[in-house]
Amino acid sequence: MPLLATIRSSREGGGRKLSDAKRAELFKKVIPEVDAIDLELSSTGLVKVLVPFAHRKGRRVILSYHNFRSTPSDGGLQRILREGKRKKGDLIKMAVTPKKAGEVARLLLFTFRHRDENLITIAMGPRGVASRILAPLFGSRVTYSFVSRPYAPGQIPLSRLLQAWHLANRPLFR
Repeated sequence: MPLLATIRSSREGGGRKLSDAKRAELFKKVIPEVDAIDLELSSTGLVKVLVPFAHRKGRRVILSYHNFRSTPSDGGLQRILREGKRKKGDLIKMAVTPKKAGEVARLLLFTFRHRDENLITIAMGPRGVASRILAPLFGSRVTYSFVSRPYAPGQIPLSRLLQAWHLANRPLFR
């Protein structure tokens, strides 16, 4: 199973307030031990230093965008995707918060239209739970779950995620 390291900034949901210098130091220590890192697209200074460092070590980089208040327009999502690619992310992650159910559908359709572009999409919060099950079916490369406790709003237990996938892949008629 691939190992992913994240040292999330507090402004994008991290549990501890660490300086960028401390985060860079920690990332450099763990990069040789993991398969990939997840770094905020907004951490410009760290992106400039850590993306090339991780690539030199043969590691993949997820550049992520978190919005705990809303879901950007399709144009906004497109800009985030372009910026992540320009900054050499191997995968671009967008975790957004839908205000209406239609925004989840719009995110899934955006994911489907960009399914060949190494995109990870997640709708957070109660309205976004379905995206954690459906986004991979629309082309999202990764989904997030938990074993003992959730780490983000709307995460569902791994056992329920696997059960939903089992049901989704089971033929309705035999």
